[in-house]
Amino acid sequence: MPAARSGHKWQHEGVGAHVPVVGLNGAVDPAAPDVPDVTHYRLPGILAARVVGAALVALAALVLVVTLLVATLGATPDLLVLVAGLGVLGLAVLGWWLRARAYLVRLDAEGYRVGLAFGVGVRSAAWREVADVGTTTLAGAPVVVLNLEAGGRTTLPVGALGEEREQLVRDLQQRLRHGHGLRPLRESGSDRDGGPAAS
Repeated sequence: MPAARSGHKWQHEGVGAHVPVVGLNGAVDPAAPDVPDVTHYRLPGILAARVVGAALVALAALVLVVTLLVATLGATPDLLVLVAGLGVLGLAVLGWWLRARAYLVRLDAEGYRVGLAFGVGVRSAAWREVADVGTTTLAGAPVVVLNLEAGGRTTLPVGALGEEREQLVRDLQQRLRHGHGLRPLRESGSDRDGGPAAS
């Protein structure tokens, strides 16, 4: 495993002219307290509500179809009551899961794992596998890109985290310092494939 790169300075300029990511840069304070063993960054409440809302629309459509079938075939109305009851229960479980169990990204002492986010590339890796970390924009949204020693890449959509995105980056900095030595967060402009520019 190569040693931590030398000669880099932590950058303090804003990232991206169109969508700045505040707090993505800056040195890690060596005296900062240790980060928790495990941190989950969960789906923001507004996004969770949208998912549940979409599921509710789907349930309403299903109930309508079952109602038409019951009326057409002369089936017992108990079927409609059963479908509606199971649907409401499923919505409650979905809402609980989104708020209490599901996560966008999970960080621990060993590495990271991406949860509900899609199209991110490599979904999990150990901190010792991270070669470089950069910030950029993808389709106008701020992202953090983790380039791996083996050549893979993980693109974390920090804009989806809302107010927690700055905390995610601070957490990421601390865990990289503990797990793989101090690494700079490079500033990168947007490019066609969404990755950071080569350093």
